[in-house]
Amino acid sequence: MLNRLNALLFTVVSLFIVSACDSGSTLTGNREIEQDLRVESIEINLGDFSPAFDPNSVGPYEITVDTDVSEVQVTVGAFYDDDIKATAYRQVALSTDNLIGREESQTVVPNQAMTFSLEKGLNVIHVRTQTDDGGQYLRYLVRIHRISDEAELDGFVFDSFRGSGGDEDDYVQYVDPEEFDPEVTDYELTAPYRMCTVGIRPVRSHRYSTVTVNGEEVSLTEYTYIDLSVGNTPIEVVVTSEDGSESKTFNLTMERREGDQEALDENYTLQSLDFAGADLSSGADSQFHCLIANYQVRVNNDQPTLDVSAVATVSERVVELARVTEDDEGNTVYVDIQTIPADGAVTLDIEVGSEDNQYVIALNRDDDDELEPHYYFTVTRSETNWVRVETAEAFQAALQSAQANQEIVLDAALYEGAAGAELSGMDGVVFYSNASGTEEQPIVIRSSVGSVLQPVDEGEHTVLQLSGDYWEVTNIALEGGARGIVLDAASHNTFDTVVVTEQSERGVELRNGSHSNAFARLVINNIGPVAEGSVDLGEGLVVGSPASTWSSAPEAGPYEALNSNNRFSNIVIGPSIYAELVDIKEGAENTLLANMVLDSRDLNDSAEALAAMVIRGNETEISYTTQQNESPGVMLHAMYVADAETDWLTEAWGENTEIFDNQFDFNGSDAVNAVMAEATVDSVFVDENTRIDGGEVVYSGAAIDESFTSPVYQLQLASDSSLCLARESVDLLDENDNLLANFELMLANACADVAEQKWRFVNDGEGEVLIRSIEGDAAKAAPRSGGNVNGSTVGFFVDSDSDIDESSFLRWIVNAVGNGEVVLTNRYNSAYAMTMVDLDDLSSTVNYDTEKEGAAVLINLRAESQRFKLVPLAE
Repeated sequence: MLNRLNALLFTVVSLFIVSACDSGSTLTGNREIEQDLRVESIEINLGDFSPAFDPNSVGPYEITVDTDVSEVQVTVGAFYDDDIKATAYRQVALSTDNLIGREESQTVVPNQAMTFSLEKGLNVIHVRTQTDDGGQYLRYLVRIHRISDEAELDGFVFDSFRGSGGDEDDYVQYVDPEEFDPEVTDYELTAPYRMCTVGIRPVRSHRYSTVTVNGEEVSLTEYTYIDLSVGNTPIEVVVTSEDGSESKTFNLTMERREGDQEALDENYTLQSLDFAGADLSSGADSQFHCLIANYQVRVNNDQPTLDVSAVATVSERVVELARVTEDDEGNTVYVDIQTIPADGAVTLDIEVGSEDNQYVIALNRDDDDELEPHYYFTVTRSETNWVRVETAEAFQAALQSAQANQEIVLDAALYEGAAGAELSGMDGVVFYSNASGTEEQPIVIRSSVGSVLQPVDEGEHTVLQLSGDYWEVTNIALEGGARGIVLDAASHNTFDTVVVTEQSERGVELRNGSHSNAFARLVINNIGPVAEGSVDLGEGLVVGSPASTWSSAPEAGPYEALNSNNRFSNIVIGPSIYAELVDIKEGAENTLLANMVLDSRDLNDSAEALAAMVIRGNETEISYTTQQNESPGVMLHAMYVADAETDWLTEAWGENTEIFDNQFDFNGSDAVNAVMAEATVDSVFVDENTRIDGGEVVYSGAAIDESFTSPVYQLQLASDSSLCLARESVDLLDENDNLLANFELMLANACADVAEQKWRFVNDGEGEVLIRSIEGDAAKAAPRSGGNVNGSTVGFFVDSDSDIDESSFLRWIVNAVGNGEVVLTNRYNSAYAMTMVDLDDLSSTVNYDTEKEGAAVLINLRAESQRFKLVPLAE
């Protein structure tokens, strides 16, 4: 009997969708299916998966096991549909991601264990369910990483630039990989004279082993490039086992042969190429190599000129440089030709953002000949000034000397620093700055792949504290301190894609007059001691300070009272938060807490009022947030609204709190209030809060006002505050202006109080919202092409009971980006955001019969065209 789900229909199990699922998709889709192909459980005898198994997700599910574990038992639970069949098999991934060595398939019998052998390295177990005719299938993936204790190579691959053809003397001579003997560790290889650069890639036997070439660690799949002088060049390759127990050294001697006169006559290479004070990159690495022809060069904003020097390998050659441009007919021409002296340099003027910064270098050009380029480079003058740091000490120094328009760029590394005024500039803080940028030229801290900041003394000291304005911080993690991030008298700062974990006291704290800050894509977990009763420890997010610490208190404290207009959206807090997950102190005003996911399962009796969230600030908004606690235990309140804890304040606090469109899951418990308001508090407005676990939403306190109605919004363009997004019908024309179709899209119209410009955000769980038009059928806004988000216009999907309602492309994530503005990223791929564009620019074959800008979904750059203000309106 087919078991159909209304709330969560699983994947369309066509070959196309399943291939997407293999990369970690949840089981959602947009067309009818024939049978339910899910299984209730998958378990192994080696421990628990990460993440925990979910029938509605194909994984992959991960686990790492010790090197002496040679087999695994896999047990698949009951099928959701009896009329399906299932098989399971194992493959391994050795030195690359390619799966090989398929072990013989086994028939899956529900709740009966199957045994598979495990190779050292990555083993992938496939559990494949399918219909009887095999027309539809589903494949769950279990990835088991067996740690390797072996230090072995399978050979060496060389990039010898030989191209096609040529005789065997025209490229590097080496042992055939099929004949490679791992016990032979010394090799003598030869290269022709013309081979002044060689690339080497050691092929490791086990993907997780470490390999160095001449002392530098190398990646799994990329070549390491080495310049060869005439004669012998030693190359040392060291492979170390994953567990560090074994290592082996291979010594290669590469002999580059002498060149005869013919070879010298044909040598058009450079011995050196230098760009003074610039960052250099190529397809190989960040160095010049004589046989690599193309380079990207970047200079800082404060460097308007670039000195270029070059020396030819053959000293008789003349080295000339020219700028690349186009003539009136679009032909490539070389202009501004200059000779680079062998003992000097040529100075180039570099404009910011100019398209004329493309150059070529040619050797041995006669006056009567056309210039024939041998090397190419493009120069970019950055709009900012980069400061690259590789150590904790360098980062501390960069923070101390930071200036407006600087980007402090961190490597993907652990930055373990010591606290102290003589090191960081502030006692008790590891990384600190009181410098400020400006609105037009902020100071940036970033890492492209994520960096970890950590104190030397675990559990002590604040990790990062800013006391300046206009900072942008992105792609970092903060671990092992007392407090992760502290903003102290710091305003107009933005934090994006930040993880704060394993702090002994607090995760994130804003205090001392900090205002107009924005946090998005923030994760806070593992905060505070496990022991119960630890006062004022273990809080996830804190805004403001107790009145007793204010400078206006009877016994003057260190902090200014008011902390206003701080925004938090797309935030995950928990698990392992032992006191309040969120604490908004008195003195905080106009705090936004939206699109959050809170897991309060570990809350203990150190939490004030035994509440997950305590609100003492005024004009606080809590919306579109999901709070869950599978075992509420001591917890009494999801949200507790209170006045200041002092008798000397005449001003009331906890006022005008708005709590709407939030979801609660307390595993059916009826012992938890959704909102509790103290007797001294006035005006706590609530609407559209729901219990998704079947329990009753309970409000307690005379201040609760249930006559409040959740707002609808205009989406006002940050690029032009006179324009707002409107739902409008648009014709789609072909290149001959013939009507192809008619669509309802989101277009930029003059802002007006009309239904076409009013949007309701509906909480859809996990911090995500549906964006509904209030006009007509209340359709949901989404990329028109659904699964192909990039470059898609934003249209509408009408309400339906079909499984398209569960598709991820209908969901949006709201990210605060400062100035009260948001960026709307799409759940299908959160790297893409709603963007205002000329719609006709999206396609060269069709056009939209409108001269207005419209909304499309493009890569998220947080550009002005992707920023919107949410303007609340009455419906």
